[in-house]
Amino acid sequence: PTSSRSRQPRIQFNTKNEANVVLGILENRARNMGKEMNRVQKVEKALDRLNKSIEDQREKLHERVRAAEEEMNGRLGLDPELRWSEVRRMKWGAEL
Repeated sequence: PTSSRSRQPRIQFNTKNEANVVLGILENRARNMGKEMNRVQKVEKALDRLNKSIEDQREKLHERVRAAEEEMNGRLGLDPELRWSEVRRMKWGAEL
């Protein structure tokens, strides 16, 4: 019965020098792949740091918006839990 897995092709070299040349090429490729992996990992770490920084800035902005809304509502004498839709309704009501 034949195996379902295909056999690996056998590579034959005519001389030891040919084998050494191919071995050198493969070693260089392996070394380059390792360097490339290191570069990819560095870029991934940089992206993680950037994402964290963006999230932190987003949270700070949300906090500033919330504080500004509280201050605005306080100055207008509105309920601190008032939502923007209610503020708009009150504004339109005042203009009518």
